Amino acid sequence: MTAIHLRDRSPLGGLQVFVCKTGGKRKRGSRPLRPLERAVAQAARAQEAFSTTYRRRHERANLRRRNGWLRDLDRNVDRAWRKARKRIKLAKILKL
Repeated sequence: MTAIHLRDRSPLGGLQVFVCKTGGKRKRGSRPLRPLERAVAQAARAQEAFSTTYRRRHERANLRRRNGWLRDLDRNVDRAWRKARKRIKLAKILKL
């Protein structure tokens, strides 16, 4: 919610406008479920990182060699998995 205060006390005779932001929206959801929510959100971000990384590497391998996606499958999955693991932070989930 925003409160706007108008005052006619400026030395130059104009209006002074003060805009104050009062209280933001409170996050809904029960407190015991917040760690689970954080874990699910991080898992979703990690999944997104994995899929986009793998897809990019898959297409690149396919352009470079015939059946390149199959030849580079293990390397591409491994590198995509490494990138996805970086998105998961246990300390952030558990608030340590």
